[in-house]
This record gives sequence, structure tokens and C-alpha cells, in this order.
Amino acid sequence: MIIPVPSEAKQSRHIESILVQSDGTVAIRINRLGIFEGASEILADNTTDVSVLCEADDEGRGFRIRPRALPRRRTTGPGDTSTLAKPDGLIEKPVSVPNDWVDEACFRMPELKSWKEEHAEEVFLRRQEAQLSYAKLAAEFDVTPPTARAAVKHYLETHPEASDEVNLPCGGQRPAKFDLSCFGHEARKLWEANWSKLKLAEKYGCSAPTIDKALAWSYGQEGKSVPTREEQKEQRVAKARAMLDEGHSLDEIAETLAVSDVTARTYLKSSFDAEGKVMPDLRSKLHRPR
Repeated sequence: MIIPVPSEAKQSRHIESILVQSDGTVAIRINRLGIFEGASEILADNTTDVSVLCEADDEGRGFRIRPRALPRRRTTGPGDTSTLAKPDGLIEKPVSVPNDWVDEACFRMPELKSWKEEHAEEVFLRRQEAQLSYAKLAAEFDVTPPTARAAVKHYLETHPEASDEVNLPCGGQRPAKFDLSCFGHEARKLWEANWSKLKLAEKYGCSAPTIDKALAWSYGQEGKSVPTREEQKEQRVAKARAMLDEGHSLDEIAETLAVSDVTARTYLKSSFDAEGKVMPDLRSKLHRPR
């Protein structure tokens, strides 16, 4: 493939062509004669009249150089002439300079490498030296743990004689187990008093699943299972109704159940609705059940 050079650029009259091979090799052909048309013929044969290179200016007082015609720029292979067709359908013959007047400079395009390929050795040696996990390696090199792991893996693939001597325990150190018997019964009472499991976990410095185990242990001591939220609500409804029948006020019921007066009223209404009765007006002492 030949990369075209813009004809309006001055250096394009000195660059004959740029050849790029599929293997990444690039050859730049530079014409020593520059813009002078016919210079190669004059230098090869000193009998040539130099005036053929010049044209009189508009006032006839001097001469100016005729620029050398540029070759048609090809963007395909040298053997493909389809891009050289002129508007009239004819094929234009490319203008070229003899190889004697062309200097050629060759170089190879650098190969692009990924981060893991470029830093594989550095990451691998750092891991062996400090016995670092992939997470700590990633933090040092400002990449993600999978990228750090890929760099180490790439080094091992390209260096069969090397081996990863770092053997770290998986999952880190496990926290100490909680003694459920130390707080299981207390956690149960607070949970029945409408404490959330997250609040209980914060109180005892554990996780919500640990609270689940503590509740299960406490109820299991009595041969019972942990009640569901629906069952727990039914128990509160029954307790609220029993306290009302005993003559307790709405505020006392709400305080005992550790709920708002609105929630306590909702519990009582559910109890009366289940019996098909109308709940009395709790704002007046005359309407309280005896």
C-alpha cells in the first residue's frame, strides 16, 4: 500500500512515496531533486539545454522554474492501476524519478502492547518480592485486580521456567464466632418489643444473619420456631385487645407494645373487625370497654 501525501504540501514534492508493508515495515522514498522538472535528465546528460527547465515571467525579464509534475498517488498495491484512470477513461502513466536520485529510509512501526504485556515482569517481580495479593498489587499499580492477575499470568506464559511462589489464604481471616447464649434471650425480648434486626446487630456488634441465629437459638430453647412477621403481628393485636379489655388507655397500650398510638389503634381496629364489631371511640372514657 502507498500512503498519499497532500500535493499542496511543499514536502510532498520531495517525498516520492511512502510504502507500508503488512509486517509493519515502512519505507519513505525521498527525491533529492525536489521541485525541478527534468533535473535528472540534465544531470545525466550535460548537453541538455537548461532553458527547458525555465519559463519567462510575465514581463519577459527573467525566468522561473517549472515545478516538477507529481506522480499520481496510489492508495492500493503497486500492481493495481484502476485508481489511475483519468476522466476520459485513459490510464495516466505515473511520473517517477530514477532510483539513483531517490534516498530510501526504512523503519518498523512499533508494536502496540497492552498494559499487562508491558508491565508483566514488573508486576510479577513485585508480587514475589512483597508477597502481595492481587488486590494490593492493583492498588499499587492503579489498575483493577483482574488486570494485575492478567499481567502475572502473561509473565508465567512467556517465562515457562518461572513460577508464582505466593500462596495466600483465600477469604482473609475469619471473624471470631459469637456466643449466642450470651445475648440470645435479650435479643429476643428486644425483637418482640419491635426492635429491628439491623438495630439489634448494631447493638451487639454483629451482622443481621447472626441476630437470626440468636433468635432461632432462644426460641429453640423452648422448642419453638421464630415467628413470622404475620404471626408476630397477630400476637400484638391480641395483646393490644387484652390490655384494652383490662381498662388500659391507648397511650399505655402503645407504650407497652413500643409502637405509636396510630399503630396501636390499627391493632385494635383489626381485632374488632375480626369479631364484626365497631371499635369504640377511645378518646372518651365513657366508651372504653369494661
